[in-house]
Amino acid sequence: MRGINVQTVDNFQGEENDIIILSLVRNNPENNIGFLKISNRVNVALSRARWGLFIFGNSKCLRDGVISNRVNVALSRARWGLFIFGNSKCLRDGVKKLKAKQANKAPGDKDNSNLTGSIWLSVLEILNKRDAIIEKLEVKCETHQTTTSVVKAEDFMNKAPEGGCSKACGLRMECGHQCQSNCHPLIKTESDPSGHEKIKCFSKCVKPMACGHDCSFKCHECKIKHKPCQTRVTKVLPCGHSISRPCGEM
Repeated sequence: MRGINVQTVDNFQGEENDIIILSLVRNNPENNIGFLKISNRVNVALSRARWGLFIFGNSKCLRDGVISNRVNVALSRARWGLFIFGNSKCLRDGVKKLKAKQANKAPGDKDNSNLTGSIWLSVLEILNKRDAIIEKLEVKCETHQTTTSVVKAEDFMNKAPEGGCSKACGLRMECGHQCQSNCHPLIKTESDPSGHEKIKCFSKCVKPMACGHDCSFKCHECKIKHKPCQTRVTKVLPCGHSISRPCGEM
């Protein structure tokens, strides 16, 4: 998680970042959105991104927000990316129904839809106009240049269990073997140019041993130094008897 800053909205006031991933943390059958009704918090949450804002939420829980005339200003801060991840059909249909209800409202009728007064309906309408309501995330693997579609939470574990893609890594490690682990993120440094310092190599160790035998351990087990040789050898004792022991115990 190097380079990722996790904060609550209250602790992030006055700060900005290039990319913001906003989790609305409300998903319940009672449609209780709690602090999401507080307009100043919502304004802070929507205006922290310099370049890209990604919102994760449940549209059914966002239809009772609070009036705010700062929504357009807040959303306009993200320069190249603004998306909400969820059920696009549900989001779009909800906005359409409420628009129709608002249009058919007779003069003097109580406005139960609260279309113009709901901050989150305003957000959804703006996103809908920008075609920025998406049903899936397209996650690109930098190693294999493949794209993985993530629709459900379990797709991360099933399709990219280590954060890369579903393929084996396949890159050459410092030991000389190809990495056979599931594709994973690489953090390359001067001391670790391959980005595999913390990845265990399960290939057979091929480093030469002082005794001349082949090593029977995995490569990662001999990363620092060889384990005692396990090849069994026979030794004749002064008494004339023979014993069989692992080479490393002789």
